[in-house]
Amino acid sequence: MKKILSVRKKIDDLDLQIFKILEKRYKLINEISKFKLINTLPIKQKNREKLQLDKLNKLYHKEPKSYRFIRNIFKFILKESKKTQKTLFQ
Repeated sequence: MKKILSVRKKIDDLDLQIFKILEKRYKLINEISKFKLINTLPIKQKNREKLQLDKLNKLYHKEPKSYRFIRNIFKFILKESKKTQKTLFQ
C-alpha cells in the first residue's frame, strides 16, 4: 500500500506541474490571439499545427503507446487553444 501511495504522490506532483504549465500556455494563447486579431491573421494555421505534431512524432516515435497517448492530449490542447482564440475574437 505504501508503494501505491508513493506513486500517486508523484503523479499528483506531476499533475500540479502540468496545471501550472497549461495555465502559462493559456496566457500565451491570449497574447497570440491579440496579435492575430491586430494583424488580421486566421486562428487556424495548419502549417503551425503540422510542425508541432511532426516535432512530437520525432520525440516519441520509438514509444508508440506513449506517443498515441501524448499525441491525443496534444491534439486536444490544440483544439481547445483554437476554441479559446475564437472566443477572444468575438
